[in-house]
Amino acid sequence: MSVTFLDKEFESQMKNRILPLMRINLEEGYFKADDGAKIHYGYINNPNAKEAVVISHGFCEFIPKYYELIYMMYEAGYSVYMNEHRGHGYSDGKTSDCGRSEERRVGKECRSRW
Repeated sequence: MSVTFLDKEFESQMKNRILPLMRINLEEGYFKADDGAKIHYGYINNPNAKEAVVISHGFCEFIPKYYELIYMMYEAGYSVYMNEHRGHGYSDGKTSDCGRSEERRVGKECRSRW
């Protein structure tokens, strides 16, 4: 299934399709890193999914910035998982604290939930 939005449709698609799906289905929470820092994550389980996608965001980004991509992946049949790196979004820390341990941990969290 192909899901594509044209720029002229973006506002209405965001308001009428994407945000309602996020409000109803996006689960969010925190896990503690090995040093005790709280790392924020979100996921949306597609009940028909055979596979999952884990999104690793870029510098100074956070989950809501990816709502459109999460929606498209969900509509394409995937469950989607994402964490906010240290110092980003609702996660503890500074952006200079980013590391690979959270990536490994979110992978484990995803596997245990899906």
